[in-house]
Amino acid sequence: MRVGRPGPGGAPRHHRARPDNRRRRHRPGRASLAAKHPSVGDVRGLGVFCAIELVRDRDTREPLVPFNATGQAAAPINEVVAACTQHGLWPFSHFNRIHVVPPCTVTADEIREGLAVLDEALTLADRHCTGR
Repeated sequence: MRVGRPGPGGAPRHHRARPDNRRRRHRPGRASLAAKHPSVGDVRGLGVFCAIELVRDRDTREPLVPFNATGQAAAPINEVVAACTQHGLWPFSHFNRIHVVPPCTVTADEIREGLAVLDEALTLADRHCTGR
């Protein structure tokens, strides 16, 4: 039996076995980022896997960068990613989304540190917002 394969309850065994599951530790932090930054249109994820959708306007849901953007059109998302990597957080970006996938062994202090880096970097995206 491999650890991580879904068990009878549907959840991987290592999730059911850890009462202090790390995924619960960063969910409130992700929600506070969404509330604080007008550039955050949506935050979604499963476990520690997280996607942050960046928008120019929350009401219209206009993406921060156009689909398949390159060069100057992709500059806003590239600025956010560069700010993250300068502080040791290595997100993956795909069009107008940033994906953050910390290891399952991440500590509470590391989660707080990563959320602080994201908070700072998202201020760069906020400058490109046209809506609320």
